Amino acid sequence: MNVASATSSDSPQWFKADWFWAGEGDTPRRGVFIETQSGLISDITPTTPAKFVDLGPAAILPSLANPHCHLEFSDLSEPLSPPLPFADWIGKTVAARRNRTDWPSSIQSGLQEVNHAGVGLLAEIVTQDDLSVYPETTSPLLMLFREFLAFDETQAAGQLQTLKSFLSEQKAGAVRGISPHAPYTVCLADLEDCVALAREFQTPLMMHLAETQAELEFLYHQTGELVDMLKRIDLWRPERYEQGVRPLHYLQLLDANLPCVIAHGNYLDDEEISFLARRPHFSVAYCPRTHAYFEHRPHPWRKLAEAGVNVTLGTDGRGSNPDLDIWKDAQFVKQQQPDANSRFLVQMATVNAGRALGQDLRLRIGQPARWAVVSPTGNDLSPFSDWDALLLRQTRRQSVIMG
Repeated sequence: MNVASATSSDSPQWFKADWFWAGEGDTPRRGVFIETQSGLISDITPTTPAKFVDLGPAAILPSLANPHCHLEFSDLSEPLSPPLPFADWIGKTVAARRNRTDWPSSIQSGLQEVNHAGVGLLAEIVTQDDLSVYPETTSPLLMLFREFLAFDETQAAGQLQTLKSFLSEQKAGAVRGISPHAPYTVCLADLEDCVALAREFQTPLMMHLAETQAELEFLYHQTGELVDMLKRIDLWRPERYEQGVRPLHYLQLLDANLPCVIAHGNYLDDEEISFLARRPHFSVAYCPRTHAYFEHRPHPWRKLAEAGVNVTLGTDGRGSNPDLDIWKDAQFVKQQQPDANSRFLVQMATVNAGRALGQDLRLRIGQPARWAVVSPTGNDLSPFSDWDALLLRQTRRQSVIMG
């Protein structure tokens, strides 16, 4: 049975999972029965009910969540190349956006891909004013972050007005947030205004930060390939930026006691990691395959986790990633770093990602009946023996949202 097609009703429905992980602890439960009623989890028990849907050797996990995605590049069949210099790659993304003739089709294609990958919660960076392309559906649940970038005061004022209009209009099934783009397109003064709006509307934040070494040079010295890029297109306004700035200065302004996702965080230093560790509303979205595509130095995700920072996985977009399958990003980390804890990688792609977006995805009685079903496929249909098998074996993932 395709459990994703099960319908919600006021009467209870039971499901049996060979492997059940609620999003807490290291050890999954075996042979568990989950009851749902009116869209909520009403019981979790080893006691066999009279009637139930048997999911066979499948695992039930908290919903897969992708806290950083750019669906607008879903029309690309492969990442934009070459990836370096980074400033040139940025130029290719701008050209791809300008040359696109069917933006809605790209978004729809990306949503279909995300749904096929079993993702139940998606944070999308929005760059267009028309939101009709985003369906009022429940799978995946959408969080739409409107991008802000500006190169002069007039443009900044217009962008802030756009943000106010965006936040004032709610769309069914979608939470709205603000995404100040990156330090080379958002000066500190403009970031302060964005954060003030987030406080006013009590909405989450997301920002590309500590993403590249070129960004660090831009911030501290106002030199390098990003400055050269802005000069080439006559958008360099040095009076809007101060020298000697670090990602830490941006983190300090983003500290609004609201959910805030730092996209990438590839070059966060020890002081910045310590700053984040003391503020649980911050999270870092590590995008493994994008990180590898740009040939960055090893990501500090382990150091972040050890310090107590909520670290998650994200896909970024097809401009730097071959697909939008968050499970494949978790697999990639395990394949590149065999000593990585598979259970924690699953946690990064589920409950940690939900927490980053202000959503509690743990499977508990009274919580929404939303989860991921991971089913073995291929030649090996036996039950999962351990976390490594769950993560690395050939599987199909489905998002289940009851009600």
